[in-house]
Amino acid sequence: MQKTKKKIQPLVFLVVLVAVAMTVITIINKQNFFLVLPLYISIIIMFMQAKVNRFAFILGSINSIYYGVLNLVIYKVFASAMQCFLVSCPIQLMTFIRWNKRPYGNSTILRKMSNRARVLVALGCAIICTGAVFVLNTLGSSNTILDSIVTVLAILVSILMLLSYSEYAFLNIVTCALSTVLHFMLFLQGNSEMLCYVIYDIYSTLCCVLAAITATRLLKEQQKLKE
Repeated sequence: MQKTKKKIQPLVFLVVLVAVAMTVITIINKQNFFLVLPLYISIIIMFMQAKVNRFAFILGSINSIYYGVLNLVIYKVFASAMQCFLVSCPIQLMTFIRWNKRPYGNSTILRKMSNRARVLVALGCAIICTGAVFVLNTLGSSNTILDSIVTVLAILVSILMLLSYSEYAFLNIVTCALSTVLHFMLFLQGNSEMLCYVIYDIYSTLCCVLAAITATRLLKEQQKLKE
C-alpha cells in the first residue's frame, strides 16, 4: 500500500516566507533583533488565530507585554502601549479561560451581535476615538489620529473576542490594515525596523481574512447543531 502524503498548507509556506523576509531585512539593515523579536512570535500567533484557535491567546498575552514596552520606550505611541499592558494582555488571558469553558474543537462556541448592538458600538467607538485624539495631542504623542483609531479598534476586537462574538474577526481585518498604515508612517519617519512590521501587518491582515472565513464557517456549523 502506498502511503498518502500529507499536504502542506499554503499558510505554512506564507509563515516561512514572512519569517525569512523579516530575517533578511533585519540582517541587511543591521537592526536590533530585540526590536523585531515579538514579530516572530506574532507570526505563530496569527497562524493560530487564522484557525480561530483558542490557544493563541496564551501566547498572545505574553507577547503583548513585549509590544507594550517597545511602544512606550522606543516609539512613543502611548495609547498603543497602554492598550498592550492594560487591555490586550489581561483580556487575552481571560479570553482563553472563557473560550476554554465553552470549547468547540480547538475553538469555542461563537455568537452574533444584533444590528442594534452594532450601531451602538460604532457610535461609542467614534466618541471614544475623538476623546483619545484630544488626550494624545495633549500628551505629545505622534500620529495621534491613526494611533487612536487603531487602539480603540484593537480594544473593541479584544472585548468581542472575550465575549465570543464572531464580528471580532471581521473588525480585526480593519484593525490590521490600519496598523499597516501606522507602521508604514513610522517607517517613513526614520524607524527602519518598521519595515519588518509592515511586512508582518500585511501577513496579519491576510490571516484576519482567513479567520473571518473560519469564524463564519464555525458559526454556521454550530447553528446547524442547535437546530
